[in-house]
Amino acid sequence: MQFAEFNAKWDEYLGGYDKMARSYIQKMTEKHEQALRDYQQELNEELKNKPPKFSRELLEWRKREHMLAKQKKYGEAMKIKKIAD
Repeated sequence: MQFAEFNAKWDEYLGGYDKMARSYIQKMTEKHEQALRDYQQELNEELKNKPPKFSRELLEWRKREHMLAKQKKYGEAMKIKKIAD
């Protein structure tokens, strides 16, 4: 009889423990999701405020394009522009 009573109380205790653990896991999951959303939003805002960084190769293509245009070689400049775009 004592053994049955002990088992019943133990099962009740474990049930409560499992509920509490699931509750903690759910709260932490929600907290982490919110933190991730906040961090992503912060990164997006930071990237919006920074000017874009173009690659060295793109800058060289644009420079060639402008030099050809100054030399009135518009056909070649247009080809370079298409490559750069």
